[in-house]
Amino acid sequence: MLAANERKRKHQDAIDEYAHRKATLADYDYLRHAFVGYWIVPAIFLLLGGIRRAL
Repeated sequence: MLAANERKRKHQDAIDEYAHRKATLADYDYLRHAFVGYWIVPAIFLLLGGIRRAL
């Protein structure tokens, strides 16, 4: 009986964690932060490096 309850609890914990991660990925602030961090900042560094090299 205890093993079955433990299995159900672990399964429910996994479902709850999945729902939390899914909600986090859909959050506007997370998407904005990821876009800026992975696309905008590297693009600025590459652009500035290209300008500096050209000069």
